[in-house]
Amino acid sequence: MALNKLTLFFCGAFSISRTIVKRIAYHKHSLFLPDVPQHDDHYVVSFPKSGATWVDFLMANIHIEMSGEKKMVNFYNIHTIIPDIHYCKHLGVSKLKFPGFRVIKSHADFNPYYKNVVYVLRDPRDVLVSYHKFLRGLGQFSGTISDLIRSPRYGITAWVSHVNSWYSKTDASLRIIFLRYEDLKIDSHSTLKHLYATLGFDVPDDILVRAINKSSFESMRQSERIWNYGGRPIADNFRFMQKGTSGGWEYIFSDADREHIWRVGGDLLHKFGYIE
Repeated sequence: MALNKLTLFFCGAFSISRTIVKRIAYHKHSLFLPDVPQHDDHYVVSFPKSGATWVDFLMANIHIEMSGEKKMVNFYNIHTIIPDIHYCKHLGVSKLKFPGFRVIKSHADFNPYYKNVVYVLRDPRDVLVSYHKFLRGLGQFSGTISDLIRSPRYGITAWVSHVNSWYSKTDASLRIIFLRYEDLKIDSHSTLKHLYATLGFDVPDDILVRAINKSSFESMRQSERIWNYGGRPIADNFRFMQKGTSGGWEYIFSDADREHIWRVGGDLLHKFGYIE
């Protein structure tokens, strides 16, 4: 009898401990969840400065066109169409007819409660160049590009950790599409056509063309000039919209920088088609 009571005690204690661990884990992940998650929420996820804002503009313009509305997308209202979970958790329902579910932007590491994900991937060497300009413009980083490359918080180690957190997950309940920024740059039309076909939609070619034109670098830069990066006060030399080019790192990085990046992230770069 004593043994049975002891067994019940330990089983009960284990059950309580497991419940506490689950609650702690959920609290951690809930920081980057809407206050009322929906089962069909879709997330556009990326490491910062990987091109997710451009993807947001492209998708927002497609969704407006497909919904038959005349709304203009700009830096002031983009978060009312594709909200950023880091700015607001109280999302409400989507105001557009298409696609019939919410699309939410996030820079979060792997979150088991994200069941539908479009992961925007970009060559980390271009990411780090852009991120360095971005952070310096905001006054959040004062070091050199070499310092940033080696920064645990912002550099190549952080990029590898972020991408791996999504790439290495094999949970069958996770539906994830890896969207390369470079593919979108080379052929926006075909890449978007394939993306929406994967999501289950046939978006007409004329709508894709208009959405791409409305989301051009020039249009987005003009929007930034008018709306001042969402109306927030920023430094005079700050530009959220940078050139978005690829390969500029070749003229910036030292040999030591290149070797460090490849040593830390070479396996992932190779897997996604980026060459040394």
